[in-house]
Amino acid sequence: MTLLQRLSATIIALTITVTGLTGTAMADKKILDVIVASSNTGNNWKQGVMLQKALTERGYDSKLVHTANCHKNKKYIASTDRPGFYFKSGSSWISDVVRKKCFIAPEVTKDVSYVTPFFYRSNAMCVRKSDNIGSNLKDIMAWIKAKDRVTIGTFNNLPDDFSDLGKQFGNKWKKVAYNGSSNTLKGFLAGDTDLMYLGYTAREINTPDLHCFATTGGVNGTAKFADLFPNWGLSSLVEFPIVFGIKLDDAQKADTKAVMADMMSNDPALKKYYGTAFIPTAAELEKRGLGLADWWQDAADWMPGGVKADTVNNWKAGKLQ
Repeated sequence: MTLLQRLSATIIALTITVTGLTGTAMADKKILDVIVASSNTGNNWKQGVMLQKALTERGYDSKLVHTANCHKNKKYIASTDRPGFYFKSGSSWISDVVRKKCFIAPEVTKDVSYVTPFFYRSNAMCVRKSDNIGSNLKDIMAWIKAKDRVTIGTFNNLPDDFSDLGKQFGNKWKKVAYNGSSNTLKGFLAGDTDLMYLGYTAREINTPDLHCFATTGGVNGTAKFADLFPNWGLSSLVEFPIVFGIKLDDAQKADTKAVMADMMSNDPALKKYYGTAFIPTAAELEKRGLGLADWWQDAADWMPGGVKADTVNNWKAGKLQ
């Protein structure tokens, strides 16, 4: 064998060895994909990006999968063999059921399981600073009461027309619905409506022209809805997503629950994202005893016109009606 042949043989042997080692290392990694079943421009996508990065840093074989909507998500779940998860709030789930006629329930088949609570976020009511109303709560309430007609921008699946608030203030309230939170905020900042009702996140806190004076939980020095609007039926409405596990066995489900608690409590980007908006996450919610039953109640609260108990029982059993 010539020197060139021996060198070639050595290179080939090294390549095979390295490839084998790489393949073994990949095979040893836990697979856990992050699935985003909504747009790739909003808060859900942003959270998905951070979660996938945190999983990769923890040694997981993790892909960020964009399924975009409920129907595509359902097809993906049926076709994939990779373990993963996505998060879904009661409000979004009801929107899928009512508007899109798409139904995916946890704990009905082995493909989709309940893993853990994800987060628990207040909603907020806000004014524009540029309207020069001021930040004093009495001044804001007086400004609202002085108007004959109040317009309020919000997301399109809010199950309320704000008529209870019209009765409280003695005027008429008109809901202006937008497709998604980004469009709601954009329309409000452009001056489309008098008030805005939206989820309370770091975006709302850090928007310069925004003053959110009241929230569901009274967080960050805001007034509590129940105190300001005692007769409003939706004063306790929140955003409460849970983690839906995809193709997870019992051991993988336990591991996913543990790593979610770890990431959301300890990953710097995720901790900052939720902490800035005073949003409790998985580990804290587990301590509070929140779980799947609470999520089903939250979903029922978001149903326009409300639901009967037997309807919720049908949902739990995997029946749309």
